[in-house]
Amino acid sequence: MSAGGAWGLYVHIPFCPYRCDYCDFVAVTAGPRSRQWIPRYLSALVRELEGASWEGQAVTAFYGGGTPTVVPLAELHERLRHRLAPGAEVTAEANPGTVDADSLRAMRRAGINRLSLGLQAAQDHLLAQVHRLHTWDDFLAAYRAARDAGFDNVNVDLMYGLPRQSPGDWRETLAKVCALAPEHISAYGLQVEPGTLLYAQRPPLPDDDAQAEMYDTARSYLGDAGYAHYEISNWCRTGRECRHNLLYWRNERWLGLGVGAASQDESRRWTHAAGLAAYCAAVEAGKRPPIRDQEARDPASDILVLGLRLSEGVAEADVDLGRFGQAIDVHVGRGWLQWRQGRLRLTDAGVPVANQVWVDLL
Repeated sequence: MSAGGAWGLYVHIPFCPYRCDYCDFVAVTAGPRSRQWIPRYLSALVRELEGASWEGQAVTAFYGGGTPTVVPLAELHERLRHRLAPGAEVTAEANPGTVDADSLRAMRRAGINRLSLGLQAAQDHLLAQVHRLHTWDDFLAAYRAARDAGFDNVNVDLMYGLPRQSPGDWRETLAKVCALAPEHISAYGLQVEPGTLLYAQRPPLPDDDAQAEMYDTARSYLGDAGYAHYEISNWCRTGRECRHNLLYWRNERWLGLGVGAASQDESRRWTHAAGLAAYCAAVEAGKRPPIRDQEARDPASDILVLGLRLSEGVAEADVDLGRFGQAIDVHVGRGWLQWRQGRLRLTDAGVPVANQVWVDLL
C-alpha cells in the first residue's frame, strides 16, 4: 500500500528489434518466438496495474524499454490511462524505423503526449558500428512524422564517446539536432558495461580527455542554442523539463510495471526479476511479480545524491549536515560543490567529476 501524494508510473516494454552493442537493459530481441509473448505480456501489465494498491492517480507515465514502439502501444495506453491524472505527462521511447505516420497518430490520439526518439549520433558509420539499425535519414523521417502527428514535446537522445567518434562528429551531431529545435535533448556518455557486446569486443574508444571535451562541447553548444542545462545529462527549452524523470531526481515515488522495472515508495525500493515467463505466470495467478532485489530507502543520502544531479541542487534544510557536512566541506574547498542562495549545488568544475563527489559523500 502506498500513501497519497504525487507518483509516476513506469511501464517496461522489453521487446526490441535488435540489441545495440552497448545495451545492458532488460531487453528481448523481438523475433518470431518472442513476439508470441507480446499479447500475454501486455495483458499482464494491465493486470499488474489493476492489482496495485497505490492511491490516487499518476501524474506522469513513461513507456521505456527495450523499444516500446514495437508493440501496439496506443492500445496498451488506452487500457492503462484511467490511472493517470488529467494533464499527466505521458512519454514513450521510440527508435527510428519502429514508428510511422499511422502509429504516431494513434499514440497521440490515445493520450501519449511526449516522444523520446533515440538518435545517438548523426553519422551513419558511427550508428552502424554499434549496430543501430537506422540512419540519420531514418531519424529525420521519424522526427518529421512525429511533428506531423501533433507531438509538440519531443526529446532526442544522444550519446558521446562512441567507438571512433571524434569531437568534430559530436559537434556536427549537436548542430544537426539543434537545427530541428526539439524541446528536450538528452546527452549521455557511453558506459561500457560487462555482458554487452561492446564489452566483449573492446573497440577503440575516445579517451577520458576526449569524452570530457565532448561533454564540455555539449554544455556550451546547447547553452548557446537556448537550452537550459537542468540536469547533468539533460537540456530543455523553458518549461520542458521531463516531469517524470524529475520525480526520480527529487526522490519522489514511482510504480514500475513489467520485467526488470524498479519502484519506490515511502520506505523501500525494489526491482522485478527479468524473466518473461515467471512474470506473466505470477501476475496471471494474482501474485506479485518475482522480485530481484529490494532495499530500505535511505532518504538522507537519496535526497543529497539525486538532488545534486539537478542544476537547482538541494535545499540546505534537506541536507543532513551532521552526517555529510565534513565531506561537503572538503568538496566545497576543492571547488566542486558550492552553497548558493541556501542550496547546495555542483559547480561547473564539479559536474565532470560528479561520480567521485557522490562516492565521497556516501
